[in-house]
Amino acid sequence: MNQAKILIVEDEAIIAMEIESQMQSLGYEVTSIVDTGNKAIKKAEVDKPDLILMDIRIKGEMDGIETAEIIKNKFGIPVIFSTAYLDKERIKRAKITMPFGYVLKPIQERDLEVTIEMALYVARIEAERKEAEKALYISEHQYRTTLESIVDMIHVVDEELNLVFANEQFKGEIAALGIGIDFIGKNLFELVPLLSESVKKQYKQVFRSGKPLITGDSVDLNGGIRYTETRKIPVFEDNCVKRIITIIRDVTDKKRNEEQLTEEKEKFQNLYERAPLSYQSLDENGCFINVNNEWLDALGYTKEEVIGKSFGDFIHPEWAEHFKENFSRFKSMGEILGVEFNMMKKDGSLVYVSFNGKIGYDSEGKFKQTHCIWKDITIEKNLEEKLRESEIKYRKLFEDSMDGYALADPETGIITECNSAMADLVGRRKEELIGQHQRTLHPSSKHYSDFSSTFKKHTGENSGEILNAQLITKTGEIKDVNIRARVFEVSNKKVMHGIFRIKEKSE
Repeated sequence: MNQAKILIVEDEAIIAMEIESQMQSLGYEVTSIVDTGNKAIKKAEVDKPDLILMDIRIKGEMDGIETAEIIKNKFGIPVIFSTAYLDKERIKRAKITMPFGYVLKPIQERDLEVTIEMALYVARIEAERKEAEKALYISEHQYRTTLESIVDMIHVVDEELNLVFANEQFKGEIAALGIGIDFIGKNLFELVPLLSESVKKQYKQVFRSGKPLITGDSVDLNGGIRYTETRKIPVFEDNCVKRIITIIRDVTDKKRNEEQLTEEKEKFQNLYERAPLSYQSLDENGCFINVNNEWLDALGYTKEEVIGKSFGDFIHPEWAEHFKENFSRFKSMGEILGVEFNMMKKDGSLVYVSFNGKIGYDSEGKFKQTHCIWKDITIEKNLEEKLRESEIKYRKLFEDSMDGYALADPETGIITECNSAMADLVGRRKEELIGQHQRTLHPSSKHYSDFSSTFKKHTGENSGEILNAQLITKTGEIKDVNIRARVFEVSNKKVMHGIFRIKEKSE
């Protein structure tokens, strides 16, 4: 496994050298050591580290918190803060940058290792989540109905902040406010007056900058505060933002849990309890030494019901052999990453988890305890299954259609996909069509040029108007056809969809 690359930002040379030594003894690669925010930004761009250990109080114009915010916005590199002072004001400022953890000075090697490993794991999970969101956004154009199965509220506004789309979850939320259901095309802020002026500014910011925006919002509904995590994603046309997709997730329960956990953090300064993922410690027999609150909340147990029990007692029986094999491999290799299996909650329901673990050894190289992290990926697994089912469904409809169906790049004219009916229509195999230019299907270059002009004239707004044309088969036979074609934009790339049918001869 490749060494994790870490940039150290520390303005006290002796402490910096000590941290570097600890990093190297733990098997990490230290790319650079710098003592100011400006140097940190430059090195972040050059070194491209996997993680940055940032002292909050550094010399220069910027402190560590300001530097971390700039690095996060420019490069997306995760940051762990180190400090000897963790007062409430600094915590409040530091939280805005969404750090991946804290270590308190003087830094203990064990705390440093646990914090780094958790931060690297969370960063990987966050990157995977972003990729999943991108894939979901692309598939929305092809499988619109999939959106209706998502529990998040989703809507789309145009440049005038008028609603152009809303999924069923958002419609239900609007209906619950007594607004009704006929609101597509109406201004979002006129429909929901309780939205604050700051939300309107957020939309303007995304239209202006063209960059996605993630915010945490709160609203007072019927005497109760509800919290949401909102993602505003710009949609481009001709290099301009024309619409914004808004994804709203109700995180009220999560927010309240986080607030309660924050109180515990400030009270006890306990790194173990501040872990944002389910964390557990096991002895050499696989029995629990300790678990954190996240672990207990996820499965519904109390700490007394867990400590001393075997980890295998919480694995679903169908996954028992799979778990034993991986745990045996874990003990021999000392580390395991990304193993997935089902765990059982106290109420008998199942949680699908992704599991990482690492064995800790004492200074003499003897087994000390096992540190394990796992994440609930039940929602992701269910969504993957729905997307697979949807893809199979629409692929079958595509292949079984009696009409010829073809996809092409509207800029190059190259055919990128077609079904069997299309191949039969022109007397060719699918393999002979894909990769060919559309003009090869027309009797002559002039005919293709005339058809292209007509198509551009009649489908400039994706009207889908039926056009007449002629196609030539492989044997030279000319067929009169009706064509319904549209140009769609999927993830900033235009795709032309065409449906071809033999023109019925008039009586």
